Amino acid sequence: IHGGGFIVEDKESRQLRLLPYLARDWVVVNINYRLAHESKAPGAVVDCLKALEWVYDNAEKYKIDTNRVVVSGDSAGGHLALMTGLLKEGDSLCGGKHVVGEKNKVAAIINWYGITDFTLHAAFKRQLTKKPHDWFDPNDDYGEVTRSLSPVKYVRKGAAPVMTIHGSNDPAVLPIQAELLHEKLREVGVREKLVMIPGKKHGNFSDEERVMIFEEIEEFLGACSPEISLD
Repeated sequence: IHGGGFIVEDKESRQLRLLPYLARDWVVVNINYRLAHESKAPGAVVDCLKALEWVYDNAEKYKIDTNRVVVSGDSAGGHLALMTGLLKEGDSLCGGKHVVGEKNKVAAIINWYGITDFTLHAAFKRQLTKKPHDWFDPNDDYGEVTRSLSPVKYVRKGAAPVMTIHGSNDPAVLPIQAELLHEKLREVGVREKLVMIPGKKHGNFSDEERVMIFEEIEEFLGACSPEISLD
């Protein structure tokens, strides 16, 4: 799931990032979702849930093993990957604008430096002299929107395993976002792994670091279950 702050970019911008998975003969579904100018929150989350539903509906056609579905994304896409994997039936978003129906499961979540708690994210905080972020509907209850769109709210026992990759000097999504999420995951006993890349910012990892990261991903998925290893 691509990033872009919920306001820009598309799936074509992430094609090269699919190669490590394609090289291992995985089926990769690279998706678009409605950006802020097309649909306010929770539109992008709803689109990602529908994409997961599509994967299940078309699993036989594309030879997808639905027991091995891993959802991944970077930045805004990391947030959407977390929401897609952690939400369950009955969860309500943005004051009931969307209530999750029957929910398809995922085997694991790979979060590349995504927001985990909007209530702590400065760029989205409403100030008296500043309108909220473009993804938020200014007519909605700000507190309810930020709470219901924060992945940390949906951490619960039995949730899908989560791995996060984050730069220790990320100015866009502060490292505390990742640390808070993984602290909560540990508290409820969900398998998790936080890979903090020293000195790096918002995804500016070197080729060598990316090789290391994908080795860590492979190890993590194998630890979750041999059936979802990248081998």
